[in-house]
Parts: sequence; structure tokens; C-alpha cells
Amino acid sequence: DARLQRPVAGMGYLFEVEFAPGPTAIYVRAATPDPLSLPLVLMTAQDADTHRHWQNYTYGALYGFLLALIAYNALLYAGLRERSHLDYAVYLGTFMLLNVAYTGHGYALLWPGAGDLQRYVILVLMLLFGCTGTRFAARFLALHRHAPPLARWVRIYCAGGFALMLAAILVDRQDLAALLAFVFALFFVFGMVALGVFAVRQRLDAAWYFLAAVAWGMCGALVTNLAVWGVLPYNAWTYRALEIGLLIEATLLALAVTHHVRVQQRARQTAEELARIDPLTGLFNRRA
Repeated sequence: DARLQRPVAGMGYLFEVEFAPGPTAIYVRAATPDPLSLPLVLMTAQDADTHRHWQNYTYGALYGFLLALIAYNALLYAGLRERSHLDYAVYLGTFMLLNVAYTGHGYALLWPGAGDLQRYVILVLMLLFGCTGTRFAARFLALHRHAPPLARWVRIYCAGGFALMLAAILVDRQDLAALLAFVFALFFVFGMVALGVFAVRQRLDAAWYFLAAVAWGMCGALVTNLAVWGVLPYNAWTYRALEIGLLIEATLLALAVTHHVRVQQRARQTAEELARIDPLTGLFNRRA
């Protein structure tokens, strides 16, 4: 049935079946070059409808929170002209696109029937998510000033990942593209935590906020990756651990941004006082 070939957004494939009284055997065969988790759930029509509503509410809350943070950071960039705010808005936007793709919302609502696009879009967005996150971290921690060689390696890491992904797509090797995307994601997880540890050891501004934030976010990403690979048990919590981790990460990074702005305000106030008060006598100078 052609109607059954398109998944329901956030639910996967739904098949309406009726069973006669007595034992029933169900056979399912699935094949894909990607890592595949195939949870099978039997539920009544009423339970399915309730579950679908719950999925819609939770994804609506997630996307609303992310859109609010994207707008917040875009406004901070417009006012302060600090690229780290723009980079973070792009990072959150990339995660939102990735989530839309791997939950089935994209294929069900945005590009229905585009099977060739669906084959690679999740893998490319996984790579893009890692690159935008690494770029934000490099900008937020000012690696170009504190560790220029490390900033250069970040650029090489991202450029190399995209070059390999493009090559895999051009030769139509979805299996290699999937392997690259998941390996890249694992390197991204440990790399972000390593950058947080580096920031703390260098006593950089808002380093502890950054480390705590990325620890939550990367822990969620690691759990979801391992659940999809089949290393961890697959359930709703392990599958959506990335979303939970990123929400906590985003909240802590919002606090880091607030701390960063507060430090800048104190520095500006100090500079204004030094410009008006003679440091030797403590009296107002001619400028005051």
C-alpha cells in the first residue's frame, strides 16, 4: 500500500492491523546501509492517538524553546556584534534541522517522496551540527587568541569532514557516509568536552559554565549515538537523550552569555572611571 510507505511525523511507520483470536505470528524484514533501530510496538488505536498527541506537544515545546534561543542570540549579535552569538544561533538552528530530519518530520512534511534526499540529509546534518558546534566553541573561547594552533586544527577537522562526506555522496556510498557521520559525531562529543577542560585549565572567561554546558549536551549526544548503534538499550529516553542534553546545555550557555555580558559591563565601567578620575589623588580630572 503506497500510503504506508511514508512515515508519520514523530511516530515512524504506522500499520493498522486486526488480529483474529488466538496466537498470531508477525514477521518483519528490514535492510538499510545505515545504523537502524527498529522498535516494534503494538498499541490500540486510542493509545496510538494519545502517543501521537504527546509527541506533538513535546516536539512543539522543544522547537519553541530552540526558536526563542535562536532569536535571543540573534538579537544579542545585532546589538553587541559578537560573532559567538551568531555562531550559537546557527548551531541551534542546525540541531533543529537535524532533529526535524531524524524524527521523520522532514520526510513527512517538508520533502515528502524525496527518498534520495532522505538517504543523505540526516548524515550531512550530523556533520554540519558537529562543525557549527565546534566553530561556536572556538569563537566563544577565543581560540584564535589563546590557542592559534588549536583553532587551525578545528578548521582542518571541519573541512576534512565535509570533503570526505562529499566524496561518499558523489560515489553513492551511503554506508561510508553513515560511518563517517557517526565517527565524526563521536569525535565532536569528546572534542567539545576537551575544549571545555582546556578552557578551565587556561582560566578563560565563563569556562566553568561552558564545561558544564557541553558536558550535558555531549553526554546526551553520546547516549543517543550509542542507542542508535545498538550499544545501549533503545527506548524513548535514550533516543531523545540528545534533545534533553541540548536543552540543559542551552540553558547553561545562556547563563554563560549573561556572565560574559556582565564581565564586559564591569570592564566598561572601570574604563569610564579611569577616564574620569585621577588614579593618584582620586579626584576628578579635566575630562570629568
